[in-house]
Amino acid sequence: MKKILYVLIAIFFLTGCSAVNKSTVKMSAKKERRNCYSWNFKELIEKYSKEIEEDPKNAEAYGNRGYVYLKRGDIEEAIADFNKAIDLNPNDSDAFLNIGKAYDVKKDIDNALKNYNRSIDVDPSNINAYRERASIYDRKNEYSKALGDYNKIIEALPNDRNAYLSRAILYKEIKEYDKALDDFDKAIKYS
Repeated sequence: MKKILYVLIAIFFLTGCSAVNKSTVKMSAKKERRNCYSWNFKELIEKYSKEIEEDPKNAEAYGNRGYVYLKRGDIEEAIADFNKAIDLNPNDSDAFLNIGKAYDVKKDIDNALKNYNRSIDVDPSNINAYRERASIYDRKNEYSKALGDYNKIIEALPNDRNAYLSRAILYKEIKEYDKALDDFDKAIKYS
């Protein structure tokens, strides 16, 4: 019976309530990124390319263009732009996060993990970096490390249903069923 409950809860959340974890550089970029499905990739790439042409040391423009490339699926271009953004601003936690995502898409989890770690080193409050790193640890069956990251997320965002759901699935995986059920309950509560 517990297994059926877990499956039903997971299906509910994974199909109808999935979150897109987007990290941004500035508020203007956040507004543009809210709905990437309505983006005109060509226009955005032209916009950020023009900004780069006007100011070749504009790390933000490289990061934003890299993000558009990433969402468009041009992973190598995204990595190149994120690397340039990092060269220009080595304290940009989001650039490390986003290059980590690009490597993750390429299935290069070692480089993804390295960049998520660097993102956290630069900004220990970057919750999205913990979220992405936890996902990598989970896939590598490094459950105690993943659990530590999920705990950090929940500590920072105590009403984050996705963190509770992810941690519940992890608890289920390591056969801590009571903790899993508690977290599934919290995930439902915060939906």
